[in-house]
Amino acid sequence: MTVSTLLYTKMQNEMNASNTQMPGMKTMMYFMPVMFMFFLNNYASGLTYYYFLANMITFAQMYLIKKSINDEDVLKKLETVKAKPTKKSGFQKRLEEMAKKKGYK
Repeated sequence: MTVSTLLYTKMQNEMNASNTQMPGMKTMMYFMPVMFMFFLNNYASGLTYYYFLANMITFAQMYLIKKSINDEDVLKKLETVKAKPTKKSGFQKRLEEMAKKKGYK
């Protein structure tokens, strides 16, 4: 369980490389599974097994998602949606008018 949690943490940190966390938080994310190894060792094995299976299922999901989605196609679709002019609903127009009356930009 500890090894799978450490691998999952490493994978998450690699995927969210642009996300800047506090340095202490990143250290704690690696330290917590090691602490769990000692804490959960005194309890029934079902909890440790649950964490292990949850990590394995998450790894499988991430693998399948990465295999089935083409990043280039998704980026192209996002760019086409960005290029389209957005229509404002009546409610949004009224909110913007009220905000302008109150002095907000």
